[in-house]
Amino acid sequence: MDNYVDSSINNLSNNSDEFEHLNIKIDTIFKQDVKALLGFLKAKVSNSKDLDRERKFAHNRGLLDDNDFPTKKAINILEILFKLFPDIDFTNIDTIKLIDITEIVDKINQIMENNNQIINTELTCINSESENGNSINSDKEVLTCINSESENGNSINSDKEVLTCINSELIQVNNINNMDKIKSSLNKIKEDIRKLCNELLKKEGVNKSSMPKDAFYDCINWLLNSSLDFRYIEENIKDLNASLSAYKVTISYLKKIQWIYEDTTGLYKLNVDKFLSDLNRSGLLKKVEYEKKIATNDYDEETRDRMAGAYEKLVRGFHVDDSGVFRFEFGDGSLDQYYVSSYLLNNTWHVIDRLQRNYFLNWRKEHVSAIECNNTVLFPLLKCHFTNIPMTAKEYIQYPDPSKVGKLIVVEAEVLETSPIKNIVICAEYGEEDNPHIEYFDLNTKKIPEVIKIGSGEDKRELKLIRKYIHTVQEFLLQQPIDELNPKEEPKPIKAVWVGAEGLFDVGAKVRVVGILDIDKSDRPISPYLIRILSIEEIEEFSHGLSEEDIKIAKDYYNSKKGDLFRIADDLFPNIVDNELLKVAVLLQLCNVESEPRDGFNWNIHILMVGDPSTGKSRVLKRVYTLFPNNQYVDLTNATQAGLVGAIEKIKGYLGEVYSFRRGAIPKANGAVLCLDEKNKDTYKYFNTSMEDGFTKVNKVGRDIHLKTNCAYLWGCNPKREKFDLDRTLTEQIDIPDSILSRFDLIFALFNNVKEKEDIKQIVRAIKGGNEKGYVDEDVLKRYILYARTFNPVISDEIDDFIVDYYYELQGKSEMIDARVIKSLLKLVRAIAKAHLRNEVKKEDFELAKQIYQKYLDTILYDPESGVYDFGKLGKATKSERDKMDKLIEIIKELSELRDDNLAPQVDIEERAKELLGIEGHEVERLLNKLKGEGEVYNPRAGMWGLT
Repeated sequence: MDNYVDSSINNLSNNSDEFEHLNIKIDTIFKQDVKALLGFLKAKVSNSKDLDRERKFAHNRGLLDDNDFPTKKAINILEILFKLFPDIDFTNIDTIKLIDITEIVDKINQIMENNNQIINTELTCINSESENGNSINSDKEVLTCINSESENGNSINSDKEVLTCINSELIQVNNINNMDKIKSSLNKIKEDIRKLCNELLKKEGVNKSSMPKDAFYDCINWLLNSSLDFRYIEENIKDLNASLSAYKVTISYLKKIQWIYEDTTGLYKLNVDKFLSDLNRSGLLKKVEYEKKIATNDYDEETRDRMAGAYEKLVRGFHVDDSGVFRFEFGDGSLDQYYVSSYLLNNTWHVIDRLQRNYFLNWRKEHVSAIECNNTVLFPLLKCHFTNIPMTAKEYIQYPDPSKVGKLIVVEAEVLETSPIKNIVICAEYGEEDNPHIEYFDLNTKKIPEVIKIGSGEDKRELKLIRKYIHTVQEFLLQQPIDELNPKEEPKPIKAVWVGAEGLFDVGAKVRVVGILDIDKSDRPISPYLIRILSIEEIEEFSHGLSEEDIKIAKDYYNSKKGDLFRIADDLFPNIVDNELLKVAVLLQLCNVESEPRDGFNWNIHILMVGDPSTGKSRVLKRVYTLFPNNQYVDLTNATQAGLVGAIEKIKGYLGEVYSFRRGAIPKANGAVLCLDEKNKDTYKYFNTSMEDGFTKVNKVGRDIHLKTNCAYLWGCNPKREKFDLDRTLTEQIDIPDSILSRFDLIFALFNNVKEKEDIKQIVRAIKGGNEKGYVDEDVLKRYILYARTFNPVISDEIDDFIVDYYYELQGKSEMIDARVIKSLLKLVRAIAKAHLRNEVKKEDFELAKQIYQKYLDTILYDPESGVYDFGKLGKATKSERDKMDKLIEIIKELSELRDDNLAPQVDIEERAKELLGIEGHEVERLLNKLKGEGEVYNPRAGMWGLT
């Protein structure tokens, strides 16, 4: 503000006529208007607490309309400010934020002093015109007030002989007189007015333009008498003098030269001051008694439509491109763009509806000739594309803001249900083919009438249906994403309708919706509100949302632990003693969580904890469950299909009854950790495809529902006899099918062994929460884990070779090993690199992965009898048991062939087994029962066995 040049101010002060055409004088009233306008703009862009007060002040001075849009008066003031202060950019938001309004006003005072302008806010006039010989010069629209000093013979300087004061009452009377003259002589001067419009358009940069005659005459006549209602034009176009497009162009051009403005009710009104000022300068006010005709040529409708589109783009900042997409980019720092953005945000429904109708009419004009009567026509609907949408438009659909009804909103939501894509009637044509009446319908219209009645009185008539225009529509049921809700908060669904639907979204998908908030007027709304979708896209299931400060905290924490994952795991589980590799493995699981398979591979790590009671399994589960809001916890002893996968609910919507799918814990945990406690054989069928492929299919009420369930499984359970036996298979002890057990990357056996006194003391301290390690702020741990998830490490050929060598080595000392081992090792090395906040896997990462996996092999899969890692222990029998069972089948076959009933006595089987295999009778009976369970032998009566 210190860069003002006094000489430039003086130059402007000597040229006050420069602003006369704006009908604003640099006086005290102007100064107050400047303070009001700049005060509002500064409060608006700075989001000041004084915004309401400044808005009211500016509105009362006629500077703002009801939508915070600047009036013509405000624009004129800004134009003068630009000329007074050329070094200040009054359209830049950053400049407005820093502007010193007091200094601006002081400079205006200086201009007033330099001009020696005498300001009199209470204009006084001599009561008797006859006594002073003064008269009101209506042609010049001024009131000359004689200074009392003139009576004493004092003369006024020739440059300032009179003080000209604008008297609002007299101007108003004078304007009314002029308007009456124009109305009475309109037929004589209407062509002159049209010529003036064309000249003004050229000055505005609209070249080769010409007002459509009939439409222009009608519009001027309506404006002179009251106002112009475009809805009246649309409804009565058949009885008017011009085409609909001609009226559109006329209104566009009248707005361009600022002869009309649109009020809050949608009516166009005449800007009387600007209209009369232009007519006066052109000399038309002096020619109202004369008739003069000037011939001009009209352009074709295509040219006028193109010009109207160019105007829309230029003035409002938004337009529809050639491919039928409405594109708008919010905000570029300038005030004019700020106002356009504000207008669009606050009048979205009005703007979009108008553009949709215009787009339909243009499409219809081009294609209607090829459409037969009585047809139902599917036409392309306008698409919408927005960029840089302000944060203020983001809405929390759990509790929608009623003040945003009809306005643009952006929501992030989860898809609970989608209806099939159907066709719905958007509008219909009635009456005559050459000049039809178009009737538009909303979503609540149940039946399209075959006959409609329009008009009133003598003009009332019936019109028959010609054709219907339809488009696709789809209904959604949305809810706030689980990770944005309080764990105890119940989601509140909301309906959304997508007219112009063209895509499919899976139930459970997380989507970003740009739309318009509306009132739900259906029969049985589940929410008072409805979202009219303008655009919808699927987004990442889990948003890390880390700021630079969050990343710094995560890095500092990792460095404070010197990159030691065991120390970090201790911070994660401060109340659990021992089981260090398990704690590290769960830390890796948390760091490696992903919401979708990457490169066709599910990278999520699945961990099973099985062992003695009171070994910390439940504490691990609950710690992980409470760490992030989208982690899920299920007690399988009471679980049902509805709780695990979801349940179908019938919802009444615009498109009839739709089936809403309420998601269960597995799809809710997509992109998170699913914590399962204990066992339930009725639930196992829901886990297979989810663990392997990251999705689950459900078939209900004739519909296939595809659910994203790409979650990491953390499962804890106790063995049947409350004590884990390393010599028996897992299936025997926990009754989980081998098809599921084989999908776990790591299985940890936990034992409640006898402990030394010092170990017991550590357990006591851990349970009390007073262990010597101390606690780390949970938010710090969360930032670290979330930051680790953002990495995508590359597994080099060198690491591949390490895994190949290790797997090759395992093959030589393992039974029934398969390629799932390789998958698990790849997951582990990748997770370790992510936990180290790296995008590359190093050799030491492989060494730690090998150490963790070796623990799984040694405790769960090692068979002391055969001395190998037997992956058969995940099933119903180990390799050594399978060999013995095969031998028992041979014994039964041999003994049964010696008898007529083809059965073998158990006593003889036990005797031969002890002789050949060295096993006792109780072991023989156990193995026989296993064979019976697998359907290979049967037991028709006690003590007798046969082959099936």
